[in-house]
Amino acid sequence: MESQNEQFKKLYLQLMEAHLSNNFKYVQDLVNKLSSLNYHENMEFITKRTCTDLILHLLNVISECGLDAIDILPFLNLMNEVSTKQGIVVCQYSVNVIVQNLKSIWFQILSLKSSENAAIGLITAVAAVTYGNGSYVSPELLDWVIGTTGNSTSIGALILSDSTSIHAKKACLQCLSGLCLASESRVLIPDERKHRCLQLFIHALQTTPSLVDVPHYRVFFAAYKGLQLVLQTSTALINQEIGPLLAVLKKHLVFSLNESNLEFPTELHPVPIPTVHPVTKMNERGSGSIVSDRKKKKSKRGPLLQQSTGKPRKQPEEVPAPSTEVPDEVVASSANQFVLSSESEFSDTEGGFRRKMGSLVKKIRQFAMNSLQIVVSKTKKHILFGYWNSFFPSTDSENNISLLSCITDDSSTKMQVAALITLCGILDGSKSFLSLAALEIPSASFVSYSSMLGSSIHKIHGTLLYSLSKEKTHVIQVHLLKAIGMLAENTPYSKLTTGLVESVVSKVRIVLSTSQSNDCKIASFNVFSSLLSNTPALAEMVCSLTSTTFQDLSLNVKPNSISRQLADVTLPQTTLTSSWLVDECISICLSTEGEFRLSLHIAAIQTLSSAAKFYFPVVKSYVNQLTDLICILLKSANLYLRAAKLLENLAESMLRKSQNDPGQVNENLVFWNKLLSGPLQSLLQQESDWQLHTIICVILSTIGPEVFNQLNSSLQRFCQTMLLGLTNDEDYSVRFTAIRSLAVYIMYPCLRKDTGFVEDMAGCVLRLMEDEFRIVQNNAAWSFGNLTDAMVLNAESSPDFLDSLSASFLLGLLEAGIKAVSGKDKLRFNMMRVLGNLLRVMQTKHVTILRFRKGILKAKSIIISSMLSDSSMKVKWNACLACGNYLHNNLLPIGESSWTDDVYDALCKTVSTSKNFKVRNKASLAICSVRNREGFGNKFTDVCVSIINCLRHADSDELGLAEYNFKEKLQEQLIYTLLYLIPLTTKEDILTIAKILVAEDNEQLHFQLNHWYNVLLTRMNPSPTKAVSHTETEDKIQDGLQEYVTSCKMNDTDKLNLFKSVIKPWQSVLKHLDATKNEIDLDKLTQLFTVQ
Repeated sequence: MESQNEQFKKLYLQLMEAHLSNNFKYVQDLVNKLSSLNYHENMEFITKRTCTDLILHLLNVISECGLDAIDILPFLNLMNEVSTKQGIVVCQYSVNVIVQNLKSIWFQILSLKSSENAAIGLITAVAAVTYGNGSYVSPELLDWVIGTTGNSTSIGALILSDSTSIHAKKACLQCLSGLCLASESRVLIPDERKHRCLQLFIHALQTTPSLVDVPHYRVFFAAYKGLQLVLQTSTALINQEIGPLLAVLKKHLVFSLNESNLEFPTELHPVPIPTVHPVTKMNERGSGSIVSDRKKKKSKRGPLLQQSTGKPRKQPEEVPAPSTEVPDEVVASSANQFVLSSESEFSDTEGGFRRKMGSLVKKIRQFAMNSLQIVVSKTKKHILFGYWNSFFPSTDSENNISLLSCITDDSSTKMQVAALITLCGILDGSKSFLSLAALEIPSASFVSYSSMLGSSIHKIHGTLLYSLSKEKTHVIQVHLLKAIGMLAENTPYSKLTTGLVESVVSKVRIVLSTSQSNDCKIASFNVFSSLLSNTPALAEMVCSLTSTTFQDLSLNVKPNSISRQLADVTLPQTTLTSSWLVDECISICLSTEGEFRLSLHIAAIQTLSSAAKFYFPVVKSYVNQLTDLICILLKSANLYLRAAKLLENLAESMLRKSQNDPGQVNENLVFWNKLLSGPLQSLLQQESDWQLHTIICVILSTIGPEVFNQLNSSLQRFCQTMLLGLTNDEDYSVRFTAIRSLAVYIMYPCLRKDTGFVEDMAGCVLRLMEDEFRIVQNNAAWSFGNLTDAMVLNAESSPDFLDSLSASFLLGLLEAGIKAVSGKDKLRFNMMRVLGNLLRVMQTKHVTILRFRKGILKAKSIIISSMLSDSSMKVKWNACLACGNYLHNNLLPIGESSWTDDVYDALCKTVSTSKNFKVRNKASLAICSVRNREGFGNKFTDVCVSIINCLRHADSDELGLAEYNFKEKLQEQLIYTLLYLIPLTTKEDILTIAKILVAEDNEQLHFQLNHWYNVLLTRMNPSPTKAVSHTETEDKIQDGLQEYVTSCKMNDTDKLNLFKSVIKPWQSVLKHLDATKNEIDLDKLTQLFTVQ
């Protein structure tokens, strides 16, 4: 018996050789025989070329005979059968010829008013030919297939017509879906054509069939397939049609779930919200991701135009949909999303019909959910959040159908899991948006958006926690916990009702303690990690994890502003001796890895890491246990990296604690002696893992100066030697982390005075400044800045320190800084800092050396040029600070025209004209660095005039939105700069300044002085009976008050005294003026600096 392949080959050759003029019935008979073959079987003879030639020949037959002479339906069906069921994509160079012939036949069908079956047959033929070939179809033919507004003869127009049959609409939608598929070269049809297709798909889905209208469901399936193809490949189109798109998806998410037929709008409208910027997610959890990272198995996609499964098309790879991976025991293969079940799957009994209908409506909901997942993944968050209330209403009502309804009302496990994954997709990155939520007292007349958002967040919590308490299915429990974890990560609990955190902790704790599933335990730990990582830290969280109650807390704030933040309460140490969560984590970590899965150990360690980082009071009593645990885990081949991260977080918290509590230093010393003497040394010697070395570098930087100073010399040398050695590591991450840690060490008092360490670090810095990786160069530049900061501190505390450094060493640093200025922004702003510091420590002897003198003047010129012309504001304000450091060094010839005139000109121009208020602030601050009147040379009056004019016009400057944050800071700094300059005025200066003050209106200047004086009084709230002493302030002025201003170390008392002290020198200088001769109103000037 001949095989199907041989029969097709024989009949095909006979058909191609037959002549119509001899015997037309013979040709018709061959077509019928070819149509009767089973094309589900693979036929090797059928290739692209064979299929294309067959279609062209059949069209030629139809053209010669005419529609009135033959039944064209078998011809059209044969085209479809051969192409679709054999998975053949027609040759691209013949597509336009074939479609043009089909278009001619289409108009003949319309003119002859042929049967509907013929029209449907032609549409399916067009679909078969254009499948995956949409990008090769000419624009004119695309207009015919897809249609344009007002074109009633196109195939796409049939979708819009109410008179079109369901079967014809289905064929049209399948045809458009094939057009939207990418070609073999991954080229798509133009966006304007896809946009039209998207509108047609949405229109087809907006209809409302009866619950037993099975053919109409098939139309939905066809529309959803095309819709998903468009959504996957065009984000811009989603944004253009997002309103109607979300409306139809919301309608189908609950299709047939609610028996009361609710009216759904055809378009959703966004609620205007403030612009929110996505927050970079810093997720340290490795095993608790919402979607698994493992690759999905490729599933064969059934033919687009057939309901029964057959040989998949040999089509180009499609753009993948967003991963919505669900365990295999719950979810069928992804092919089920596209291949519809045949009707033979159901019996003809009434029960079978009900199962069939139930399966169909579930598929509609599943299609809608899959499409929503694509929309969520492709749409920018600030656009998506405008529709938040449409999917998460803030009130309970029968009409408030939401995404939460799919979680609570849908009986399909697959749909519940998909809904939870979609919820996670919406919540991911929502921290900025959800931060708008707030707990407010409801008003009968107005409910704010923040209040509505807060209510919807409460409702989401309530729904998920209720479902978690009732759910028994393992898979749904896991995904509920993942959704709760994502919600906990992004919710601003500090702004919401007390008790919300406690409810999450109590429900998840039950699952953690009762579930036998490792997956549930892992997901539970990830929820706790999210809660612990949510900032600011809350006292409620501490109460939930320990035996502490709210009655045990002592408030550090006023009774009328009770805060739930941990920073605003004092915790009783007696109730913080134990935590059930820490106990549980330690218990799991100490168990053998065979008893629990490795991922459970990792989840427990990560939870401990989060607790150690954000809730140190909870783990403080466990420091010794955690130290022992870390020592054990560092020896584990699978867990040492996680243990190192736990150690890093614990060490950072202990360092922060010791900075505020000197009693913590002794505990820290015991902690570090134990770690440095044992596991850390052996681990670094045995392991060459770059990740471990990176973390160890960070860990060593958290020792702290007090503890480091008390370590024995061998441990100190170990730390220094290890970091210096790791700057030569092969991995760039280790190199830049090591140099950053050295930059921390150089600020330790005991190390910054060590000349050998300073020179060793300088050598590492200069070497890494030439590294091939930009990130290493940037971190070396930052470390270079710290190195020079340490040199400044040494020079001011121990003037003899610089004598221990060779001149060639300092010159090498200066020349390296000048050379690096030509780099990127991150290098340049750090080099401004470096050059400024180096100019601050230069001595008189250096000026006499020609090479030094040239280097100093070159560095000064670079700083001025950067301040005036650099495009980066960060470079500019660092250049201003560098100018301040330069002017502060009275060992340089500050005040000589060639050394400082250009500096003052640049500072005056910057403080007057810069568009960035922070830059102007720093320029004003730099002026206060000059130690005496002589340092200004002949530029003193120019500087004073610039400051006065800036104060006069401070309120009239046009501001960008970003500048409002710095406006008041600038005004305050200008006031104190002026107050600093006034006592330095001489009788030669005062005449020029006085004339300027009298010539213009000084109301704004006087207002600013009084305003900031009163601001100080308000901030300080001084006792009315306590007088302010002037003697101490005058002494400070004579000793160099500018140091307080320049370093921003002036407290409010210093500032208030400065206000009081200025009037006396101002009045004494005015006495030297001849008011009559110069026509100056002395009384007016005298009262200018009198504040009240």
